[in-house]
Amino acid sequence: MEELDFAGSSRASGFFLDSREDRRHLALHQRIRRTAQEIRTLKNELKETGFQGRRLASRIRKARRLIVSQQCGEALRELEYLRSLLTEYLAVEKLHYFDQRFSSWFPEEDRTREFGGARQDLGGVTARAGEGLDRGRRIGRPARNAIFSAQISSRGRRSPLARVMLITLAAILPLSVLPVGPVQRASAHAAGVSLSAFASVAPTIDGVIGASEWTSADRSDFTGGSIQVMNALSNLYIALRMPRGPFSIHFDDNHNGIREVGEDIIFDNRPFFAETDWAVGEIIGPDSFGFSPDASLGGTEDGILATTVDGTSVFAEISHPLCSGDSLDFCLRPTETVGFALLGEGVEWPGSIGNPSQWGDIRIASAVTPPQRWALVIGINDYGTLSQLPCPFRPQPDLCGAVNDARRVAETLIRNYNFPASNVRLVTDEIGSAADDVTPQVFFDHFQWLARNARENDIALFY
Repeated sequence: MEELDFAGSSRASGFFLDSREDRRHLALHQRIRRTAQEIRTLKNELKETGFQGRRLASRIRKARRLIVSQQCGEALRELEYLRSLLTEYLAVEKLHYFDQRFSSWFPEEDRTREFGGARQDLGGVTARAGEGLDRGRRIGRPARNAIFSAQISSRGRRSPLARVMLITLAAILPLSVLPVGPVQRASAHAAGVSLSAFASVAPTIDGVIGASEWTSADRSDFTGGSIQVMNALSNLYIALRMPRGPFSIHFDDNHNGIREVGEDIIFDNRPFFAETDWAVGEIIGPDSFGFSPDASLGGTEDGILATTVDGTSVFAEISHPLCSGDSLDFCLRPTETVGFALLGEGVEWPGSIGNPSQWGDIRIASAVTPPQRWALVIGINDYGTLSQLPCPFRPQPDLCGAVNDARRVAETLIRNYNFPASNVRLVTDEIGSAADDVTPQVFFDHFQWLARNARENDIALFY
């Protein structure tokens, strides 16, 4: 960066500091001197960051010429412009320093910007919001359908600091809700077998296990067969492949690891028995019990079971109410757990049928809630000292357009990207708006609004 001793240039003219003109003119000279000193300080700070600003050299030469030619008003405007540029560049370089320390947070390909003709890394955050937004691979190269990508360049019209703030703060966070994540094993049962999933489509119970019907199910395989489990709001669905012959599914209704009278059993031995809803009728000993159809024990037969067979296996599809109202059936709500075990020809899985503490778990999944979309869009025209100049004379004219940019982003989110209007909050410092005095507390209040409303797996956007 070109060196310039502003104070020396002022002294060289002899006119600025020694003139006896009126007080207004003297005050103008003093402002020039103070501004020159501020520029020298900023320039030294920038030099410590290793910044090379080719664009500033011509501005410095122009300021020197104006000072020497005693064009006071023009000289002051040029100096104030230089001061604002240096202030913004220094802020950008500090942001770059932050990025160098934390660049591992972001993918390498998403950390590029253009600045004064030279490439430097910047932790630019771009992301995808649902299907409509594509990831901007490089900041500085607008991505297809990406509303956040934009060029960060000292050659562009927008102020470098304003552009950096707009782009690097535009982030989609996932914040998302759902499907039943890692399922915790209940302490009453053995580790290793825990099934849970919410049914996106209810299967047709016909004994034919179609892949498309059971795509949402949680699955576990064992020697000789497999089990798939999922639930809807009111029914539990189970698909089984077992060795050909009679089979039964036993439930530990209250999930305490103890076999008790009245606990649910699904039993099939067709064509000999048609009933499918059975229950424990009596406890005969520690490892022995009797069971009978619910109807013979004073209950009702609930649920549907259908089977098909081939040469070696039986295929079963089962629908059982989560809460039928029968005292001989389990009654389960979302997030609750029921123990289970399978018994068939050569199968006793996942543990001994007489010891429920060795059984597996079925955890009732909560309904899948579609993710909501939320957006907080902020447009600030007033950047402190820069706004002291009238809009046409500000160092970067586009500082006068940040509010319009924000308004268009909000409109685009609603019109093109399916953000509900009630979920998009636009905050500007436009005179007459609800937040025309955008204080730190105003920012905090709006971030609190976003944090209160966005849930896990929701899409949250901050521009």
